[in-house]
Amino acid sequence: MTVKKNKFAILNFKSRFLTRLIGRIAGAAMLLTMTLAARTAMACACGCGVFDVGTASMLPTGAGGMAYLEYDYQSQSIDWRGSSRGGFADNGDKSIRTDFVMAGFQYMFNRSWGVEVQIPYDYRHFTTTGGASGDDIVTNNWGTLGDIRITGIYTGILPDMSLGLELGVKLPTGSYSHEDVYNDIDRDSELGTGSTDVLMGAYYRGNFGNSGFSWYAQTLADLPVLIQEEYRP
Repeated sequence: MTVKKNKFAILNFKSRFLTRLIGRIAGAAMLLTMTLAARTAMACACGCGVFDVGTASMLPTGAGGMAYLEYDYQSQSIDWRGSSRGGFADNGDKSIRTDFVMAGFQYMFNRSWGVEVQIPYDYRHFTTTGGASGDDIVTNNWGTLGDIRITGIYTGILPDMSLGLELGVKLPTGSYSHEDVYNDIDRDSELGTGSTDVLMGAYYRGNFGNSGFSWYAQTLADLPVLIQEEYRP
């Protein structure tokens, strides 16, 4: 997915998917600790935004742009308390399965400045305890536009553009109020957070000598600044 000067990559799906596979494997361990948070927790049990840190293939190397399509799948069915398995019966939520599809566009106006826009569509399968009696096992399926992200990129610090800074905003475009007739879907199981977030990040990439292998490090902070209905993800 390296973008060469004055080149435009359209739907580099295969490259983006393969280069992010390693990141998915590493992230799986972290997902287990986030799985099926308690219904009262002030957290995003659905894993909102967990896939949004890119990989080295997405780091710009020159002017130009790319469009891409990304697909991710997440299955949550294991309860954890700290580093130990939790009791399944203690959690009313039994299973969350989500398909994340994201269309993105990244464009570098020159060697120093660029912008990236990410537009997600998500589909969720959610099984929980509720229904008419309050103790029934009920399942809901729904899909919706997710939370759109717009990020500015600055790469003018070093001559080879290996160091970059990112500053952007996450918009509350995803639905955070989907419900069934029994109000079984809690706020932390919605596909959207309902919050406007400031995004701040940085990355650095390098090479392992002349071996042909490279490495990178990247961090991204997602800070909610405006929330709705007293819910802070």
